[in-house]
Parts: sequence; structure tokens; C-alpha cells
Amino acid sequence: MAAPTPEAIETARRKVQQAKARLQALEARAATMNRKADARRKIILGGLLLDAAMK
Repeated sequence: MAAPTPEAIETARRKVQQAKARLQALEARAATMNRKADARRKIILGGLLLDAAMK
């Protein structure tokens, strides 16, 4: 097996960095969606509790 060239090493590093960036973006999007869903649940629950308290 031939020794890797500096260009091949740089290309592999660039691919790894791009993959890490994609993973970070996906994790950020998932966290945002989870926060929105949690806020929605809390708002609905609060409304139900207020309605129950008024009755």
C-alpha cells in the first residue's frame, strides 16, 4: 500500500470536518425541536390547569 499523499490527508480532514459540522447542525435542530415541543406541552398543561381551577 502506498503512503498517503498530503493532498489525500487534507481531503480526508476536510471530509471529517464537514461531517462534524453536519452532525452539529442536526443536533442543534433536534434540540430546538425538543424545546419547542416541551414549551407547547407546558402551555397546553397550564391552560388545562387554569381551566380546571376556574371550574
